[in-house]
Amino acid sequence: MWNTNIFFLPLLKLVSKILCRVFIVTFVIFGFWKQHFANRWIGRDGPTPWPPQSPDITPLDFFLWGYVKDKVFSTPVPDITNLEGKNNRTLLLQ
Repeated sequence: MWNTNIFFLPLLKLVSKILCRVFIVTFVIFGFWKQHFANRWIGRDGPTPWPPQSPDITPLDFFLWGYVKDKVFSTPVPDITNLEGKNNRTLLLQ
């Protein structure tokens, strides 16, 4: 029978180094997001919670339609024509 420590110990050290670096990079990225995009990012542990593997819409869709809604309904909309025009101007379709 051969010694398993010869193979597994270096592999374990390599995996622990990789995981440590991944956690450090993740921590740095989340710190950057929290500092530069204070209340404007969506995700787990963020100011706007987002469930993992959500089947509905993506975080980008969620942000985009929230932004459009805020812009379009900042003033009252009297009719459907004005609503379509405000939507198009907000999305730069005209």
